[in-house]
Amino acid sequence: MQWPVTLKQTLLNNAGKISVLLLLAAMLCTIGYLLPKRTQVFRPTREVLHQSFSGAGEMAALNQAQLSSKTPLRLQSLLVDTGDKVKRGELLAQFDDQELQADEQAAKAALDGAVSSEAAAHTNWLRQQHIEQQAKDDDRRAHILARTGKGAISQSDLENAKTSLQTAQLDLASARFQWQQAQHAHTEAQAQWRAAQSRLADTRMVAPFSGLITGRKCSEGDIISPGTACIELTDTQSLYISARFDESVLGTIQVGDSCEVFLRSHPNQALHGYVERINRSVDSDTREFTANIGLPALPPGWALGERAVVVLHHTSAQPVLTLPEHLLTHANRETWVWLLDKGHAVLRKVQIGQHTEQASEITQGVTPDSLVLPPAHYRPGRRISPVRSEDESRD
Repeated sequence: MQWPVTLKQTLLNNAGKISVLLLLAAMLCTIGYLLPKRTQVFRPTREVLHQSFSGAGEMAALNQAQLSSKTPLRLQSLLVDTGDKVKRGELLAQFDDQELQADEQAAKAALDGAVSSEAAAHTNWLRQQHIEQQAKDDDRRAHILARTGKGAISQSDLENAKTSLQTAQLDLASARFQWQQAQHAHTEAQAQWRAAQSRLADTRMVAPFSGLITGRKCSEGDIISPGTACIELTDTQSLYISARFDESVLGTIQVGDSCEVFLRSHPNQALHGYVERINRSVDSDTREFTANIGLPALPPGWALGERAVVVLHHTSAQPVLTLPEHLLTHANRETWVWLLDKGHAVLRKVQIGQHTEQASEITQGVTPDSLVLPPAHYRPGRRISPVRSEDESRD
């Protein structure tokens, strides 16, 4: 490469000055590296962390019933409507029951007939038992007379006694069979009567539990088919908020934790709630899990499906080792801190646990005696002249 004559001559003329400047720069860099940098140092502290997490949710009910008819029936009268409070066992609707009443009466008459037939068969069986016993006694006496000697009883009388016993035994077996058949008929008639009673009772729609009517999908005169919901009943004591939280909260949230609930209908009113149940399944798309938030009391004007915001409060069970958030450096999903080690700055990776907006729990990487430097443009190994923070000075 051919340098221009003027530039080359200039460099040659100023070579001494340039060398001096380079030497001064090198000396300044060396002095800057060797001279300790004055900076504050901090120690980790042990404290109880008070954390808050927020999640969106909606109001739901644990106990909710869609009331319908077991058989196709015509709705004769509807006694409740949406918004009505009802008690367990209260009549809500009445279906047409004329045909089923007739069926129940016919089944009751058949049962009465079966009871009478069983009683008659039982009486006949008892009578045949008595006849069979008499035949046994006659046959035994005939054999005794036959053994006493000739002429005491004729051969025909002996055979007649034997024949009478056999006939009585056959009649007794027949009477026993007829009584058993009558018993079976009685049992069947009783089952049919109970089934008719059950079908008749199904014409009365009653509340299975106390609660609030939150839906009506039928009117008087409608034919209600099985599986077709007519009335929706909700147990207001089982209302809860189904809240969604990020999966990172799973290690912190516990059943019984207190929280604040803000309903969309009452955005400025904080309702007291608590964690009732935690769903241990995370949605593969949103990476969220759900938790049931119990509500001891509800304001007027709520509605099922109403959206809500849940602010969950959690306090660590015991003091943990923490550092202020401004002392931590987060990069590539890892956390680092600058430490003072034997008078020099050292960059160290740490593991964090619970955290708030102000502080984080340090589970690995520092000890209570560690001296932490505020993040700055240090070079590893840079000498540090520590200046105690205000907290350190008070200690």
